[in-house]
Amino acid sequence: WGGVEGSKTIQFLGDLRYAPIECLEREKLKRSFPEFLAHLARAMNRKVEYQLVDWSEAQRRVLAEEADVLTVFSPNPKRTEFYQYTHEFLTFDFKLYVRDDSILIHDLDDLKNKKVGVTKGGTPKEIIESYNAEIETVIIENIKHGFEKILSGDLDALATTEWVGSY
Repeated sequence: WGGVEGSKTIQFLGDLRYAPIECLEREKLKRSFPEFLAHLARAMNRKVEYQLVDWSEAQRRVLAEEADVLTVFSPNPKRTEFYQYTHEFLTFDFKLYVRDDSILIHDLDDLKNKKVGVTKGGTPKEIIESYNAEIETVIIENIKHGFEKILSGDLDALATTEWVGSY
């Protein structure tokens, strides 16, 4: 836990738009990660605070030492320059979601000159933008909004984790 000392409360920040992993339901924290943190706090005999915020804001706050830990955060070479990671305990598969009548998109190579919905600050955005500059990433408010944009024809694909997309 790095620089977390003594009985100081550990401040966790999660992604406000990452259901079903972490989300708010009727203004209460719900789903997998909040339950995990409750068990972790008991095992460590420590207090934890857990807040869901915009994901880019969460990353900024941890780097500014305004919070201690990001919740579900995939490592990559750029991020490991700034963040330390625990051993992994969840595995995420990234997927592309397309309309059922879209027979020409199967993988990243098929996205050249296409519009792909991604959330701000997420790993799918970083992967796609580093893979091919000719893929147009479009920031979406949330995954539901991304699916709506696919159905309306405003996006060609949506990139997210399988758990979140399936939810």
